[in-house]
Amino acid sequence: RHLLIRDAAYDAVAKSRRAELHERFADWLERVAGEAVSEEEEIVAYHLERAFAYRRELGPADGRSDALGHRAALRLAAAGRRAAARGDLPAAVGLLSRAASVGPDRGVERAWTLYHLGAALQEAGDEPAALAALDEAVRLAESADDRSLGWRARIARTEVQNEVDPRSVPTATARAEIEAAIEALTELGDEAGLADAWTKLGFIEFQPCRFDHAARAEARAVAYARACGDDRLLFDALRLRMLSESYG
Repeated sequence: RHLLIRDAAYDAVAKSRRAELHERFADWLERVAGEAVSEEEEIVAYHLERAFAYRRELGPADGRSDALGHRAALRLAAAGRRAAARGDLPAAVGLLSRAASVGPDRGVERAWTLYHLGAALQEAGDEPAALAALDEAVRLAESADDRSLGWRARIARTEVQNEVDPRSVPTATARAEIEAAIEALTELGDEAGLADAWTKLGFIEFQPCRFDHAARAEARAVAYARACGDDRLLFDALRLRMLSESYG
């Protein structure tokens, strides 16, 4: 009948019971949503997150609470990536930050979450926080021996460093790093990584008005973005190719 009644009833329930009910509701929603669970992912993630938080409040971490945190992190990260893809940066930053806070403190999944969080923070204009996230993503990717992520996180970190301090990394150094990343990502067959790397190379060429070089790089980026089916990467590459061809 009223939100106050709901709140009073909720507050009267023991935390251990709340944790159990949140987890059961998340399990039920995953089951009934089936293949369409992505449409309810933020709700599922919220209930898993609350179950994890209550279990952590009641005692030290154990296998069950860790599993809840991991499940919540996966759902929050997926929802955060979708928010970033549609340009909803506040939602992307919030969801990806929550994923990083409840998930495992190491491993390749956390590294990917931090990589996407760094990209969202950069686009939102919070370069210092983006740099911190990408620093940890690089470290975790190297520990997990994920070469694709390692290269993508490194070139993203360099780009943010240049935004924080344009004199921190010489252009020639940044260009050489991206070219090395392109060589490695080609060997690994990472089309999404190649779309991102060619876009970043095109931007480096665009800045000193080398518009013909920039347009050629962005054409490569467009091809790789279309091949991997990533609309966000395609948007970034098309935008820079359009600008390069307009000015060039």
